[in-house]
Amino acid sequence: AAEHSFVTQPTLSMQIQKLEEELEIQIFDRGKKPIELTSVGKKIVNQAHNIVNEAERMQDVVDQEKGFIGGEFKLGIIPTVMPTLLPMFLRNFTNKYPKVHLKIEELTTQNIISKLNDGHLDAAIAATPLRNEKIKVLQALRPITGDNVGRYTVRGQYVAGNINEKLEPGYLEELNCGNSLTETFVAIRANIDNWRWAQVPFYIRTGKRLKRRSAEIVIQFKDVSHNAFEESAGQLTPNRLIIQLQPEERMQLILMAKDMTQLKTELKPVKLDLNFTESSKGFKSFGYKRLLLDAIAGNASLFIHRDEGSAAWKWVDPIIDHWQENKDVPFLYRAGSWGRVRPKIYLKMTSELGSISKPKSNYFYSWQVN
Repeated sequence: AAEHSFVTQPTLSMQIQKLEEELEIQIFDRGKKPIELTSVGKKIVNQAHNIVNEAERMQDVVDQEKGFIGGEFKLGIIPTVMPTLLPMFLRNFTNKYPKVHLKIEELTTQNIISKLNDGHLDAAIAATPLRNEKIKVLQALRPITGDNVGRYTVRGQYVAGNINEKLEPGYLEELNCGNSLTETFVAIRANIDNWRWAQVPFYIRTGKRLKRRSAEIVIQFKDVSHNAFEESAGQLTPNRLIIQLQPEERMQLILMAKDMTQLKTELKPVKLDLNFTESSKGFKSFGYKRLLLDAIAGNASLFIHRDEGSAAWKWVDPIIDHWQENKDVPFLYRAGSWGRVRPKIYLKMTSELGSISKPKSNYFYSWQVN
């Protein structure tokens, strides 16, 4: 501190003691080693930072009035966008403001926020903390309570069935229990009441002992309002984007296209497939690889904060409470199946939406909004 103030250490210590005598308070606790700021000392130091920053702002105001743009400009930027974003504006910036010395620091979002608060950065390019955005989505989930639980949720329990040509026991058989209402399959229709996702239904389905282990996100696009083709071209099915997370990381886009094997116009679904395992040589991912690497790098974006967990349980708890209070019996499905729900239950869940469309895939159901 003495070196930055261009004075000797004894001189700086004497000036601090003189300030403490004038204010009749103690800024530093000298009884600890190393010495620490007292609680009131921290407030005084923060106020001193504000005073210095405002003093520097006075010179900025004068320079702006004179039309002079120069000096040092400290910019913080996150590593993920630095290689692509900087080349887009750096040359134009230096040509337009040649007297500005641009000092760029590559920092994490957390460090950028800290340095902005401390006044060590003039500006920054950073991403809004993902954690806050996830919590906002959970808080915007429309509550499912009362009679709506039976309308928008389905739960099931597996019984004995074949998996890989091997007979697997049912849930009750594995427990050696004659009666249990614990669900092993859940399907939920959810709505997010914010400006971005209003009137867009979300369907969540998860279960145990299904045909295969898979985790994926399926986005079904709306039907076109006008069909430019004749009926002989065939029925149009909605385009779909499938993002598969497990067991392989891949993206598939299913579009309607002309069948090029014949002269007449006939449409059929065509799949555009991007498999990251095949396209990236030597790429091998496993369940916790990304989380372990993020933990080493100090990136907490994919980890669940306690606030996120609380918001999720706040939405789920009323559904579980309704199941327990009404003692609803889960429907039964065969182990090794896709946990297919009876048509009556599907219609019950989708009566407000319209018809149900079932693509050729035997493991995905979609609900068509009218």
